[in-house]
Formats: sequence, C-alpha cells, structure tokens
Amino acid sequence: KSALITGASSGIGAATAARLVQEGWKVFCGSRSGSPVEGAVSLAMDVTDEASIRSAAEQIENSLGDSGLDALIN
Repeated sequence: KSALITGASSGIGAATAARLVQEGWKVFCGSRSGSPVEGAVSLAMDVTDEASIRSAAEQIENSLGDSGLDALIN
C-alpha cells in the first residue's frame, strides 16, 4: 500500500507517516521543510503552490507507475 501525507514534517503528520512505514506502507511525505521520517520518501511540497503540487504528483507517479496511491492524508 502507498500513501501521501501532507504536513508530515512534524506532529501528527510525522507520527502517522512513521506508523505507516512501520506497517510496511510506501509513504510519501509532503512538506515545505522536508520529512524526518526514516524510510519515507520526502517531497518538497507546498499545498498552496500549484506547481509544487504538480511536481510532487509527477514524482509519485514516476515511483508508483499505474498503481497509484491508496491513501491521501491531509
């Protein structure tokens, strides 16, 4: 399974990302400042910037191919 978690640089987002990684998920952590979650893919992403969102989506698509995401946590 795979998930994109926005705001994953700290707090609930980082804790959720860490738990999903622990459970064997492929986790993409989107944040403006990077993600400290070991085992997750860190994406520089600002949800208020359309170009940033498009770039993150392309990176996820390149990584997952046609399988797509199973979850989006915002």
